[in-house]
Amino acid sequence: MKLTVSNRHAIPSESANEAMDIDVTPIMNMFVVLIPFLVSMAVFTHLAVHKFYLPPEASAGLDQNGPVKFKTTLVLTGEAALVTLGGDQIDSLPVENGEYPFEKLKPSLEKAMALSGEPTKSVVSVRDSVEFKYVVNAMDICRESGFAEVGLTSAPEKEVP
Repeated sequence: MKLTVSNRHAIPSESANEAMDIDVTPIMNMFVVLIPFLVSMAVFTHLAVHKFYLPPEASAGLDQNGPVKFKTTLVLTGEAALVTLGGDQIDSLPVENGEYPFEKLKPSLEKAMALSGEPTKSVVSVRDSVEFKYVVNAMDICRESGFAEVGLTSAPEKEVP
């Protein structure tokens, strides 16, 4: 007896069509939970964004006519946090137990903002040895003190005489 493969395609019956309906209820339940979760995460992501600018070169500001406008600068070194305005140091607080005393610097930043020629701009100047989490905290404290634009730059390791 010879077995051959039939070329005839099977046509499903009416009972087979009813059994082939797909139940999409579990997938719809998943989307009902997933969409609000993704929307809420988008809001958290937006809150975590820090906008900053890179300060222009110092020589670019010297060609302008009129008084020089000094920016408030928060300098983070491995040993202390310094608030400066131009060449004048307004406040200096040492690092305590490995943490920078940012809340204690807030009044100094507000004072420097009042004295500054550009009260909306500040610069966070950081040495390479400072951890990134402190840079973000410094930017936050500048914004809390009232500065709308916070710049970011590196601080020289040694002062130039």
